[in-house]
Amino acid sequence: MTTPQPILELARVSKAFGGVLAVSEVNLHLRRGLRYALVGPNGAGKSTLFNLITGQLRCDAGKILFKAQPIQHLTPDRICKLGIARTFQISSIFPRLSALKNVEVALAIHQGKGASLMPKNYPYRQRRAIDLLRDVGLHNQLFRTVGTLSHGEQKLVELAVTLAIEPALLILDEPTAGVGVRERWGMVELIDRICREKELTLMLCEHDMGVVAELCDWVAVLHRGSVLAEGTVDDIKQEEEVRRVYLGD
Repeated sequence: MTTPQPILELARVSKAFGGVLAVSEVNLHLRRGLRYALVGPNGAGKSTLFNLITGQLRCDAGKILFKAQPIQHLTPDRICKLGIARTFQISSIFPRLSALKNVEVALAIHQGKGASLMPKNYPYRQRRAIDLLRDVGLHNQLFRTVGTLSHGEQKLVELAVTLAIEPALLILDEPTAGVGVRERWGMVELIDRICREKELTLMLCEHDMGVVAELCDWVAVLHRGSVLAEGTVDDIKQEEEVRRVYLGD
């Protein structure tokens, strides 16, 4: 029985800034349909690694393959069109537009129409945007200016914008950061449901190990730019070096 081809594969990926090696020969293999967490202390290289995967940064060395296709030299928009979507620690949405218009713009760009919202298929696009906002629980906030929404609601708008490109791989950077306990577990339930319904592969960076345990099948611990350990949440918790540098005793 053959092993399924990874949807995302990193082979000896490295990135330095001046004399600082932010990511050092990282190897990762993400199987289609599973959920992965990237954890580690601040400054471990997690966001840098996400930036390399999504094209915001270029690798100094190594290869990144998505569906067996090298992507390390592609621009962010090309990578996005292949099916990798990402949210950020700081929401990257338009605060002066409504939630609905934010998603409509994302759909227009994904469909190759630039930011134009007025072509023939606009009614379909609007219905699709409403459906996406309904998926994330914001059907009652369609016309609210995003800048007036709560931090948690803004994260939901960003998630709807991300889903507009119909990704195969969803990358979430600190999806529960800055939200209250109630909103946090609501976000966890939402991510779980969306990944199941849309059959997405998930990769997330998250400091809350309770969230990681609830959502993820596999965990990679990054420390000083290198993978310190990999395994299930229970495996990781038993690693003495992981407890020393990240989890604590």
